[in-house]
Amino acid sequence: MKSKSKVFAIYEEYEYIKRFLQKKNCTDQEIWDYYYLWKYRDYYWNLTRLDDKERNDFLKTYVSELEDDLKKWKQYNTYITKERWKYLVLPLRDKEMLLNDIRSIQSYSVVEHVRRIIDMAENKEIVIVGCGVYGRRLLEIFSKREKVYACDNDFFKCGKNYQGIWIESMDEVVEKHTKAIYVISSSKYFEELKSQVLSRGISPKQIVGL
Repeated sequence: MKSKSKVFAIYEEYEYIKRFLQKKNCTDQEIWDYYYLWKYRDYYWNLTRLDDKERNDFLKTYVSELEDDLKKWKQYNTYITKERWKYLVLPLRDKEMLLNDIRSIQSYSVVEHVRRIIDMAENKEIVIVGCGVYGRRLLEIFSKREKVYACDNDFFKCGKNYQGIWIESMDEVVEKHTKAIYVISSSKYFEELKSQVLSRGISPKQIVGL
């Protein structure tokens, strides 16, 4: 990523949301809780997209923002889970461990999987199931390809556009794309997501994982 403005675009987006909430005099703690939660999940994702220099620059902003927000985020501890530890706690506790975690994600090669998906799909539609770190990487790879769609169980992700591809609910996608190849991007939740896709009438032959 060459442009510094793109490196910090995610920061500007959350600053805009914060100003909007402040302008509306929002005092609903749950809304602010989710603002903070999504902000740092997306900050972590942003780190996975950057090279070493850009990552170090953005990490300074990340840590500074998190330290400042913790002064206001009263329910912080109640939102810490094993999955969220990496983006809510690790940046403050151990930056080197965080960076190693990011590097391990970046070193994960999807080339062979992508080739297999393309061979399997031919001219068929492709649906990316799950828009986490690996799902978004697949969307980046397939963004220039026609007939690519995405779905996620997370209500807050649905309705968003990523790399020109709209993220929808699983029900919406399956209803419209019954003949597509369904690529489950999460190895951790593969069986769970596979079951959900199968329960909606999709054939096992149409499902592939990373």
